[in-house]
Amino acid sequence: MVNKLIKITIFLTLLYSAASCSDTGIFHSLENEVLVQENNNLENSTVFSNMVKIGNYYYGNAGINIYYRHVNPDNPSTDTNEAAWSKLVLPNGKDNTPAEVNEVFAGDAAVTSMIEIGPDGSESLFISRVSRDGASIVSGIYHLPFAAASAPGTVKSTSWSNQVKTVVPKSGIHFSNIYRLFKAGSDLYVNHIKYQYTSEVDTTASLSTSQLFFSVNPVTNNIGNNLTDSHANITEIIISTFVQDDSDPPKDIIATVEKVIYDGTTNYWLIMNGKSQGKLYNSTDGSTYASVAGNPQDVRYVDIYSVDATRLLLSDTAGALHILDKGDGTFRKLTNSNAWLTGFYNISGLGTITDRIVIGTAGNKGESTYSGEGYVQLNISGDDSTWDWVETNFSDKNNYLSSDLSDASINGFLFDDLANPERLFAYTAGHGVWVNEYISDKRIWALE
Repeated sequence: MVNKLIKITIFLTLLYSAASCSDTGIFHSLENEVLVQENNNLENSTVFSNMVKIGNYYYGNAGINIYYRHVNPDNPSTDTNEAAWSKLVLPNGKDNTPAEVNEVFAGDAAVTSMIEIGPDGSESLFISRVSRDGASIVSGIYHLPFAAASAPGTVKSTSWSNQVKTVVPKSGIHFSNIYRLFKAGSDLYVNHIKYQYTSEVDTTASLSTSQLFFSVNPVTNNIGNNLTDSHANITEIIISTFVQDDSDPPKDIIATVEKVIYDGTTNYWLIMNGKSQGKLYNSTDGSTYASVAGNPQDVRYVDIYSVDATRLLLSDTAGALHILDKGDGTFRKLTNSNAWLTGFYNISGLGTITDRIVIGTAGNKGESTYSGEGYVQLNISGDDSTWDWVETNFSDKNNYLSSDLSDASINGFLFDDLANPERLFAYTAGHGVWVNEYISDKRIWALE
């Protein structure tokens, strides 16, 4: 285990030399904080865009790789490297596809999304992957069953089953073919997006197609190699008229799906962004959506979270958080400086914590700099008319304020309530992956 001091200045180094004290003594004398520890072998700049748990393993999606590690750092296993993060073997596209689609993924192939879905306790892993190297643009959706996902050290390319694969030749009109996956309850949503380029060397693209598909129980119902609304296990949700731009008169534009969630009762919620604004949609069956009245106007959306059966949280690119009362349909607005709010997690039940939601921040991507403000906390006790930000941090007693996490852009959280002690992960854009555990009467943040 490597001990790391985060944000230690030259002044502290000189003070240490002059005082001939221990590093821990200096730290406690100045800020009453503790060292940041680095528990595992993950690079401190590793960026996870998503993180899930399947069986006894954590998985993190990091660009062209997926990493995994066992939940127990001291796991007694024949795999001596199981306590550290390892790279998962991904589908190569040749072993998992119909014979007529024979292009394989190149070395630049990125995992554009990753979700765990399926019956509780036996979830499968679904990923979407795309590469542009070679003669064609190759993209696809792949499924790793629970039996393989719960033993990732044994996974081979042939362990993955192909769900969808498309090959787009890089000739004539140039398209980049992308799939984005979303989980809503036990259902799978696929946003199929195409960007058009003017040439092979073009670095900019225009959005040419955006389709949304809906699949019930995808673990048992293969969605087929071609996404089509006539397929028995996949249904297209027509979204071409969902979001309109702000021209006069309004024109239908192509929009991308940002998030789809199921609130645990009978409602599905979907947010989409067009060129200059987004909209919120609601469904009772997961396949037929209607616009929610009273949508905040002239903003694009970042994230959505269902607190309970009656309240919903919606964040936008203006740095605001909107509280929707599902019963009367009213919105209430809370602001949070210039940061985007993304990655919600209800930490009620974490130790003695009650009525708190932790929310990550991300720097405004439209600004010249891209940095966040760590995480914020929302007090959700009582009536939602009184919900507000709280200053007291659930981890103020340790090293959060002096760590890089406090000004990082946080992509999301993963909570493992079965771990001993319970673990809360925060994965960031460029500042590594962090884990918070209750150790020696304090909640401690450490780098993975």
